[in-house]
Amino acid sequence: MKVSNQTYDLLKFIALLIVPIAAFIGSVANAIGYDATIIVTILTALDTLLGAVIKILSDGYTEE
Repeated sequence: MKVSNQTYDLLKFIALLIVPIAAFIGSVANAIGYDATIIVTILTALDTLLGAVIKILSDGYTEE
C-alpha cells in the first residue's frame, strides 16, 4: 500500500499524539466521576488500528 509522505506523517501524528492525549483525558474523566468508558475504549481501539496501519505502511516503504 502506498500513501504520500504527508498522509503517513498525519496518521503517525494522530496515532502517537492526538489519540493518546484524548484517551488520557477520558481516563482522567473516569477517575473524577464522569463515565467516559466507551470513549476511552473506542480511542484505544482506534489507536491500536492506526498503529497496525502505520506499521504496514512503514514496512512497505522500507522494502522499496
